[in-house]
Amino acid sequence: MPMALGLGLGLPYIAAASGPYPALDLNFVAMAASGTLDSRVTYTGASLATLTDATGAIAYKPHNLFVRSEELNSASWTKFNSPTVTANTAVAPDGATTADSVTSAATGGMYQFATLASGVTYTISCYAKQTTSGGSFGFYGQGGSFGSTLITPGSTWTRYSFAFTASASGSADNGLNRLVGVDIWGAQLNIGPLQHYYPTTSAAYYGPRFTYDPVTLSALGLLIEEQRTNLLTYSEQVDNAAWVKTGCTITAGAIAAPDGNTTADLVVATGAPGSAYVQTSAPASTSGTATFSVYAKAGTRSAFNMTTFNGSPNTDFNLSTASKTDNNGAVGSITHVGGGWYRCVSTVTLGAPSTQRSFLWSIDGIYLWGAQIEAGAFATSYIPTTTASVTRAADSATMTGANFSSWFNATQGTFVVDVVQTTKITTLSKNWMSANDATLANRFQISSNNVADVNLAVASASASQANITGANLAAGSHKIAARYAVNDFALVVDGTVSGTDVSGVVSSGVNQLNIGTRDGAQDPINNCIYRLRYYNTALTNAQLQALTT
Repeated sequence: MPMALGLGLGLPYIAAASGPYPALDLNFVAMAASGTLDSRVTYTGASLATLTDATGAIAYKPHNLFVRSEELNSASWTKFNSPTVTANTAVAPDGATTADSVTSAATGGMYQFATLASGVTYTISCYAKQTTSGGSFGFYGQGGSFGSTLITPGSTWTRYSFAFTASASGSADNGLNRLVGVDIWGAQLNIGPLQHYYPTTSAAYYGPRFTYDPVTLSALGLLIEEQRTNLLTYSEQVDNAAWVKTGCTITAGAIAAPDGNTTADLVVATGAPGSAYVQTSAPASTSGTATFSVYAKAGTRSAFNMTTFNGSPNTDFNLSTASKTDNNGAVGSITHVGGGWYRCVSTVTLGAPSTQRSFLWSIDGIYLWGAQIEAGAFATSYIPTTTASVTRAADSATMTGANFSSWFNATQGTFVVDVVQTTKITTLSKNWMSANDATLANRFQISSNNVADVNLAVASASASQANITGANLAAGSHKIAARYAVNDFALVVDGTVSGTDVSGVVSSGVNQLNIGTRDGAQDPINNCIYRLRYYNTALTNAQLQALTT
């Protein structure tokens, strides 16, 4: 009887009675529930970034801004009023003996500095339990401007937290105080509501982005994007002086924004609606193609115009009909993101470098939030700003070493990638996956070209072995499968065989998998991967069709 081998063992493929069984199965939608990536996958994205959470709200990805979260004795924690820290004295909530005992003469504490943004909510947390009767501690934020009541933990581990909203922007100390007779473990500082605990050592933690559809609330999988910068300041504060207002008034914090906080501003014309407009903050010099986006919600009116860098290309939007009209070469889009909110986008091509402000014209009775201008031909996930522009680091997910070789078959195999193309990008190539040797010389790569056609490219020693082009991917969900073996390559998209190639050798020296990028984390998909499977044999066309239907 045919047998199915265990997941990820990397042993020779044997078909299960019910069909093929993968040697690797990365189900990113299943991972989204816990927010935890498969431990064999190395993720990097060394900055804060946003996603859409399971409730449909825009939120920051998993992060912990404290370093040495389980090492309170470390010099990374600045001590005051002489607390005594004894390292690794108790069994921590994770079962390891890494919890620290801390005590002082009632006023001792410790802190780390973090750069805070005015109006943004932060949450400090830790696990704690008493070591002596009456043991207690507290939290404080922004240099003592905010503080918790005295906490008296019990004799078993409990996670405690304290949230505060920064009243000013800048670097400030945040931490624990009034430490008397307690064990502490797992300190964390995160933006927004309390997140899961994420341990840190020498650097802050920035986790992967599992994102959701803001309307259906369905999990979309792992989001992989390129680096981008929001060139605007005060992206959520149209009332700020950085924004120039003409013929209108601004009511700050009028309703709940797409992130759930009451930070959306209402623009109301003081005269004729057609004469009212707001100008964004002046961005850094930008040339080439730029994209202006803002979240908008209809109030008493629903129409306005978006003009990027005060040029002639512009886009008219109607929130009531969810429609747009492009003018003079602009390329716009309008996307419902739930709760009556729409993300309105207008892309233009600039001539000479520009530092001109951008305009929202003829605006009256409309709520605004989350403005962004970025260099590029399409909008990426929202990047919040306050006093300065902010850069979001690129996402990268890879499998190397034994985490790759344990399941990969160098002579034959099949990759199946389930993708969610939330945005159809037709301006650059993007890679859904690439098994390679860290170069283009040896690779098995599934990508989409600059018109969104799916492509299978196989190279060995820099020579092309197969190059098969498949269907053009519309926005939405798709399943792509491709196989390799000597003189046997195939590409199947959404149940249809795109093509085969019966001449060529397989790639040599392949030692890593890039998920959502190619070698060197280049050419990211700027979309989501739902699931990625690998079968360590070359499946038949019929099997590929069954897996992608």
